[in-house]
Amino acid sequence: MTRPDSETICYYLGIAYASNLGGAGTLTGTGTNLTFKGLWDSLFPHADGVNFASWMLFNVPLMLVNVFASWLWLQFLFMGLFRGKKARPNFNKDQALLVKDMVRERVKELGAMSFDEGCTLALFIAVVLLWFFREPEFIPGWADIIPGV
Repeated sequence: MTRPDSETICYYLGIAYASNLGGAGTLTGTGTNLTFKGLWDSLFPHADGVNFASWMLFNVPLMLVNVFASWLWLQFLFMGLFRGKKARPNFNKDQALLVKDMVRERVKELGAMSFDEGCTLALFIAVVLLWFFREPEFIPGWADIIPGV
């Protein structure tokens, strides 16, 4: 079995890092975030609660900084950023164009979005908006309008 090249390792690690760091950005991103919310609510019942909007307001900027720092580190470590041309991977222009054409062809093969895919997208957007606007604290949320939710 051959060892993957540095570009492949960079992509695999980038996906793993981005998914882990991205999970910190939303309240439902990881189980530990929800555990923190439960502990916060039980230990500090009279304090302002942690909700989807306040979590994102605090954590998304930090998450974006960490994702960018990880990207820079991976570029430096595997792609030769800030090093001479000798350390950078040698990309063949013909291969790059071939891959680009293949991706375009595969996207065309997907065709238009189906009704089911559109419904799934609409439901996903609705759920995110409902999470965000349940108790946003900067405006009255839908949980204030519907008591007992």
